[in-house]
Amino acid sequence: MKRKWIYLSGHFLIGILLKRIIKDINGLDNVPSNRAFLVVANHESYIDPVIIKVIFDKHFGMNVYYLTKKESFNNPFKRLFFESAGTIQIDRQLGESALEKAVEMAKSGEIIGMFPEGTRSKDGSLQRGKTGAVRIALSAKCLILPVGINNTYEIWPRQKKLPSLRKEVVINIGKPISLVKYYDKLITRELLREITDKDVMPEIARLSNQEYDA
Repeated sequence: MKRKWIYLSGHFLIGILLKRIIKDINGLDNVPSNRAFLVVANHESYIDPVIIKVIFDKHFGMNVYYLTKKESFNNPFKRLFFESAGTIQIDRQLGESALEKAVEMAKSGEIIGMFPEGTRSKDGSLQRGKTGAVRIALSAKCLILPVGINNTYEIWPRQKKLPSLRKEVVINIGKPISLVKYYDKLITRELLREITDKDVMPEIARLSNQEYDA
């Protein structure tokens, strides 16, 4: 109960913060209401995961779960937040098992949030996408919902300790990407790379007003 109270209090305060910085949210009608999906987005800032989590909670009552590296749980405060919020803990030495857990959750209808770039951009530009999101979507046979996050790098880049409270963040939610045409194909590294570079990352680039160079 104490953990839940702390999380809800933090969630409320974060909601107030986001009202100060989010200018617009486009494409809310693209969010599937009756099918499991992965939320995949570009990653410019510390605040990106929180923005997505609060948007889906507020507008749809959906809890978005993230793959979170094991090291993040070493800090007691972060551990409390992550456990309360709902995360999938990743041990980098056991990365495959973490993906398997994400597949199981996606199959059961949970919403998984992922940033294919793997880490925050150092300069705000879109980096090459990793293939984990596509692997999960193919294995779970679920949709991929692309999201473009605009201007959070200017609000809170990785080299700054505190954000700038300017109302200029724009979130663009694209149409769901179905991978059904690939379901009968053998999942190989080459196929995962092809789908990531041709189907997923270019759409994230379009939604975040960037170019994608595979």
